[in-house]
Amino acid sequence: MKGLEWLIAVGLAFLTGCGNGQPTGQKENASNGQEERGKAKEENGQTAAGHYAMPAIPDNITTPEGRASYVARHYWERFPFGEKVDTTFAEQAFVDYVAVLPVADEKSRSEGVKRLFALLTAKHGSQPDNGFSLQETMDLAAHYLGNPESPMHNDDVYLSFLKAYVALPGIDETEKTRPRFLIDNLQKNRVGQKATDFVFHDVQAGRKRHLSDVKGDYIVVYFNDPDCESCQAEMPVAFTMASLRQSRVSVLLVNTESERGVGMVSGQPLPPNWTDGYDPSQTITKRQLYYLPAMPSLYLLDSRGRILLKDATLQAIDEYLTTAP
Repeated sequence: MKGLEWLIAVGLAFLTGCGNGQPTGQKENASNGQEERGKAKEENGQTAAGHYAMPAIPDNITTPEGRASYVARHYWERFPFGEKVDTTFAEQAFVDYVAVLPVADEKSRSEGVKRLFALLTAKHGSQPDNGFSLQETMDLAAHYLGNPESPMHNDDVYLSFLKAYVALPGIDETEKTRPRFLIDNLQKNRVGQKATDFVFHDVQAGRKRHLSDVKGDYIVVYFNDPDCESCQAEMPVAFTMASLRQSRVSVLLVNTESERGVGMVSGQPLPPNWTDGYDPSQTITKRQLYYLPAMPSLYLLDSRGRILLKDATLQAIDEYLTTAP
């Protein structure tokens, strides 16, 4: 992940720049621009610095979404798929690509990933030993896009890879079982959707309530298992965060695994804006109402119960609430 923040910043600058990324007032004429782009790229699509080169975007495409969508569709056209490539070079090319995809429109993103898979399989089948195979691509997608701890975590982009993979002919059906499972689960409770309602036992109130009963400008749903080591390590960190103690924020703790609440944290009672709860019948997990690949799992909702952040880190939620109006 080293340098990832720099990479994303450069990518955004690339997408919002004029023409082919040249600052306004410094653009040369069209012929000079083409000449410079030609010098910047070698025969295998590498820049002089040894990185895989972004495609040259036509000057008449000026919006960030339009530029990202063009890159999504044309990015892989110069990649040396039929040659042995360094794994670091391939991984960096992949990271550069997926950093752009969240800005692209959904159709272009889907077409671009399908084009990548078509080029992979056309050049050397599904399992080449050249440093960049179909399986390695899916592993990279899982690592960068499917991992909640990754700064590039993005369910929508990851779904584009999963859907393109299961649609490929020639892949053993058993190899598609896990991707299909992920597709079904990642499409639950997506960002922008209203969070699925559920019943929990409110330890403080001594009665059953619904998620929809919890009110606040922002609602943090903190799914946890008090017996898991990660939950035990993170709870004291959350407890000390000023953003989670704001009166406008309601924090709902939900133990999904047993019939007991968190009680006290570090020997201290919970803040007044925190609700201690548990799922009395483990309905959330038994009916798979939410996809909870690891504990704890945090969701941030708005006042109407719409999902703002899904399976987010404490840091991401803290940053959002600290800057939110």
